[in-house]
Amino acid sequence: MTATAPRNLPSVRSTSDTALQVFFAWERWGNFINARPGDGQEIPYDAARLEVKVYPHALGEVRVLRFPKTRTHDHVNKTDTILYEWTARRVQFVGDDAAVCAPGNISLHPKGVFHHGETLTPGLAVEFAFEVDDPVPNPKPTFVPPEEAPWVDAAWWCDDSRLVDVDLVAGEPLPGGATPYRRRTVKAGRYVVREVSLASGAAIWDPQATTGRLIVVLSGQVEVAGSDGPVVLGVEDNACFDTGSFAEYRALGEATVLEAIVS
Repeated sequence: MTATAPRNLPSVRSTSDTALQVFFAWERWGNFINARPGDGQEIPYDAARLEVKVYPHALGEVRVLRFPKTRTHDHVNKTDTILYEWTARRVQFVGDDAAVCAPGNISLHPKGVFHHGETLTPGLAVEFAFEVDDPVPNPKPTFVPPEEAPWVDAAWWCDDSRLVDVDLVAGEPLPGGATPYRRRTVKAGRYVVREVSLASGAAIWDPQATTGRLIVVLSGQVEVAGSDGPVVLGVEDNACFDTGSFAEYRALGEATVLEAIVS
């Protein structure tokens, strides 16, 4: 990892150390009800069976959902929630809007907005959940399919300790020490979601970290700093870089990482 002055270290969560939670969800008379197997509640025939791993961080939660062929009832969240369709394909309804969400689709469900979904192809999805004290007035959902946020070539470097991060222009030379990478970026309300593709040895590095970010490894492995030395994160492992911390992760082989940044 890059040599730096002492800094706040990221919090790290591993899928191997996190239990898979199973619960059932259904709606009755305007109430959205959750129940876990064995808690004594009678599970109705129309309840949706959901599986999720929940990874709590100070900035927010990372949740990896395993969607079977099911439909969830209309409900609201107490958080701003960003949903990234990883391998699942679903019809997602948010407020008065709806969209077919294929892998790579990113949607924002603002706090207090009714939403539900129906699985077309079972698979995985990643949720980022953020507590908000000041919800946006008249919040609107965001749906961004992959074709509206294409991959672009980019690079970053430091110029007198200032981070420069730009899209690449064909034929334009890069300064020495620049790190090329690929990304697709979505602005959703107060959040920026990025899918980042890194070659072996390439790193994302932000010495300023004026905003916090959560990351989830989608493929490959990345390395982050830990209290006892470097920590290797594999698929579904995740980390949180708090506001004001030094954010850095490095690819060990080719890797893809999903980021949610509070703007």
